[in-house]
Amino acid sequence: MLTFYCMPWSRSSGVFWLLEEIGSPYEIELIDIRAPAGVPESYRSIQPNKKVPAIDHDGTIVTERAAITIYLADAFPEAGLAPPIGDSRRAAYLTRLVYCDSVLDPVIAARAQAGATRVATASRSACSKTWWPIWKECFPPSPMPWETALPQPTRNSPQASTSR
Repeated sequence: MLTFYCMPWSRSSGVFWLLEEIGSPYEIELIDIRAPAGVPESYRSIQPNKKVPAIDHDGTIVTERAAITIYLADAFPEAGLAPPIGDSRRAAYLTRLVYCDSVLDPVIAARAQAGATRVATASRSACSKTWWPIWKECFPPSPMPWETALPQPTRNSPQASTSR
């Protein structure tokens, strides 16, 4: 069995997409990383730093997006999402995968979190001219499929938007 520990509008989205591409059944376990009381202490047995995403695949726990991506692509070779070990294309695949997770994604996340404020000029320029328009087109701000399981803010709740 495959269990996916995630939180909507977090860095779990790429793993969610990958799981959908693989097409193997999985369960979603929502971990509310923004809960006022914090992440439940019991989750530390899955992810010691209590971050998402994480997976449990038949008792094998994998954390960190790049590691999860590599693991899942290798565990489900029938999906054809990665060159097999020993293939000459594997080095380029691993290089790009880790680059996107460790270099490109932090730029995108900083840009998204900063909103209209500036991030480092070089990073902002690279992100704005190349990836940001593509990212916005591919991932418009809309609910993720697992968000329907979360309680929705009511008009009087502190989470409800005050602007209309």
